[in-house]
Formats: sequence, C-alpha cells, structure tokens
Amino acid sequence: MNMEAAQRFFTGNILMDDWVPLRYEKDGETVEFGEMVVMRELGSAGNTYSVGLWRCSVLGKTFFSSDDGDETFVVLEGEVEIEDLTDGTKHVYGPGDICSWSKGTPTMWDIRKPMKKVFVIADAGPPA
Repeated sequence: MNMEAAQRFFTGNILMDDWVPLRYEKDGETVEFGEMVVMRELGSAGNTYSVGLWRCSVLGKTFFSSDDGDETFVVLEGEVEIEDLTDGTKHVYGPGDICSWSKGTPTMWDIRKPMKKVFVIADAGPPA
C-alpha cells in the first residue's frame, strides 16, 4: 500500500499478502526483524512520514535502530523489553503502551510475547 505525495486521502484493507519482512543492514549483513505493512510512506511535502503495522512472533533479542527517522509506536499485542544502548536504560512495553525515540537511537529488543504495533516514522528529509 503506497501513497503518492499528491494523494491526500487513503482508505483500504490490509490483506495477508500485504505483509513483507522488515529488512535492514547491520554490520554489512541483512537482518530480518518481523514483518510489516506500510500504509503511508510520504508526507505531503515529500518528506519521510511512514505509518504502518509491524508484527513479530520470533521470541528473543534483536538489535534495532530506526535510521529512517524519529519513531513513535503503540503496542497492540504482546510484550517487549527495549534497552537504549546509549545509556543502558531498559523499558518494558505491552498493549496500550506508547514509546518514542529519536532517529538512529541504537536499541536491543527482547521480544517476550509475540507482538504487534502501529508505528509512525517521521523525518524532515526524503525517504532513504
């Protein structure tokens, strides 16, 4: 589901086939971390404004950094402990909890129960 910059309003349904693996590069290797479906990728000015759903059923620890922009999310299901690797603080999130951090913050995720979240990633620049 992609939204063109000129499009102002979007509606639709999320189908099982819309989910794709979340992939990113870490130390020269491709890492898969759950699945996502993006409902919007661009802001009205062509800047990064990504909104979607993410889910993960694989329990355990994974490094993650939101390099596309500042990220805010709401946990819909499951439980995760997220450690901020810049200062070592740990936070546990479950259904209804909200989290937000700045672009590039290195984190370690410990997925304790299969989870799903709605996310928003925003940056003043165009998508990478």
